[in-house]
This record gives sequence, structure tokens and C-alpha cells, in this order.
Amino acid sequence: MKGKSILLSGGTGTGKTTFSVQFLCAGASKGEPGVLVTIGEATNHLKEYMGRFGWDLDVLIAKNHLSIIDATPVPKGTSSMFFMADAPNMEFNTDAISSLVLDEIKRIGASRVAVDSVTTMLLAHPDVFVMRHELLALVNMLEKTGCTSILTNEVLPGELSKLGLIEFVTHGLIELSYPVIKNEHVRMLTIKKMRGTKHDKGVYLYDVGSDGIRITSKAEYLE
Repeated sequence: MKGKSILLSGGTGTGKTTFSVQFLCAGASKGEPGVLVTIGEATNHLKEYMGRFGWDLDVLIAKNHLSIIDATPVPKGTSSMFFMADAPNMEFNTDAISSLVLDEIKRIGASRVAVDSVTTMLLAHPDVFVMRHELLALVNMLEKTGCTSILTNEVLPGELSKLGLIEFVTHGLIELSYPVIKNEHVRMLTIKKMRGTKHDKGVYLYDVGSDGIRITSKAEYLE
């Protein structure tokens, strides 16, 4: 869904970060620069890990094909407030993240954005109403730019999002899962929602290999 926001939900080990970076790298190869917001993983670790798939993020950054914002919340002094790693004078909140993203979208002419992950942003708002409002504001901001966006979300097995909020705010929902079937862990991808379109409702198997995520087959044997 070009120009819309998609929620990518999955548990540990399902490949949410890899999926997000692959989405941005694929865009960069087509002349579509992207912005990655990482919340919880240091940029140097991310670059090292993604290099294993053959994606040199430093080269993309140097060419303005990619921008990375480390918005990981970090404490400052004895204060109970948290600030962003790449913007130590800006308090960690959705408005501040949106401002940084918007600046980078304009700077490099981005048409793709990935936020990995929004789970920490949810935890920063104990009030459900405020949480939904903040998420809606972020999604609306991204869509006003015309960017196609992926927002990852960390969930437990059987969940789609924390408190059932995000799947109602985004236009699409892709679920990544890693269940045990016949005594073996199996990675599965399902498109749960793509608002306004007739989407494939099948369950697909995928691998995370040396070249990233690759769909291998439809999970016929699960029927």
C-alpha cells in the first residue's frame, strides 16, 4: 500500500528488524530513499548485523539513500526523564520523534520510513487514550508526507499488538510468527489486513538467510 502505514507484528526471532531494513534497502535500490528510526538498538550494532546480509548501511547513508535516527530513550543525570540517543536535548516522546523523522524525510527526499519498534513508545504512555492519540498522530504525519511506512511491534504469541491498539490505527497488518509444528520451529507470514484492497489471505513460510528474508512456499501442509 504505497503511501500508507503497515504494522509488522511478531515475537522474538521472527525477523522484524531485518524485514524493516530490507524494505528500506530495496527502496534505496529503486531510487526511493528511506528513514529508519531505531528504538532500542544501537546504530553500530545494527550496521554490523545488517552487514551480514550484504547491506552496507554506511554507503547508503553517505549517498543520502538512507538516514538512521537512534531514538533509544536514555536517562540524563538524576532526572526521571528520558531523552533520545541521537538528540540528547530532546525528551523522548512521539512529537519529538515525529519532528526528527520529518526533518530527515525532507533532507534526503525519503519515500519510505521504518520505525523499529513502537513498543517502547507504547510503554511510555500508561494512559490508553493518550497512547492511541499519539500513535494516530504519528501515522497521520507519516501519511501526509506520502511515505510508505512500516511500524514494527513486539508481541507475545497470539497477540497482534499491545492492548489491541495499533492494528486499528494502521492501514495494514502483517503478522510474523515462529510456532513449533511437528517438533520444529517454523517461520510464517500472514497478511491480516490491507485496508481498501483485496489481499492474499494465505499463510506463507519464509527463511532468514544470507540475503535477508525470502518467502519459500505457501504453507499448504498446515491445512
